[in-house]
Amino acid sequence: MGSVVISGATSGAVTLAVPAEAGTRTLTLPAETGTVRTSVTAGQVVQRPFVYHTSATQLTSAGALSELSTSLRVSITPTHASSILFLECSAWMCSPNSINLHWAHFYDVTNTEVPFLPPASGSRKRVHWSIRISDDDNNDFHNMIFTAAGTAGSTDARTYTIWHGTEGATAQFLASTLSSATGVTAPIVFSVTEIYNP
Repeated sequence: MGSVVISGATSGAVTLAVPAEAGTRTLTLPAETGTVRTSVTAGQVVQRPFVYHTSATQLTSAGALSELSTSLRVSITPTHASSILFLECSAWMCSPNSINLHWAHFYDVTNTEVPFLPPASGSRKRVHWSIRISDDDNNDFHNMIFTAAGTAGSTDARTYTIWHGTEGATAQFLASTLSSATGVTAPIVFSVTEIYNP
């Protein structure tokens, strides 16, 4: 059985040996510099694609639940069908002088469905986040922070996005209408983390 020994500059060595059983094995090194992993243990992060969206141009949302922005889409191809996908959204928002309800959920653009929903219960909306805004002034700032998790189910590529809707108010994202020193510009962050689950 043949093998190749690579000796370290000062000590230690790595031996590359052919398999004991018949057959040919191919070891392909990644194109980029880094660590070559041979295994992943339960609970480890496999990948985490994300979008960090900023703009000085205001993004608004009102009415029925719909996609907040195509700029917030995140694509992922799970490495393992059994992996857990953990979706996270963090966004500043303003709903000035509003007493309306707001809702949000993640959406699977590829499969045209809302993933990882809580169970149905009567006529209640099934969402990943909701809040009622209290009216005060034009600086009614809030955080839209929500998560969802579930099994990948396959290694098929898919694209997720964020949907938002209101009871009637117009929500402001990325930049407030108020342009004085008490107004803000703030990011929207959306990530999808694949966590290995054998």
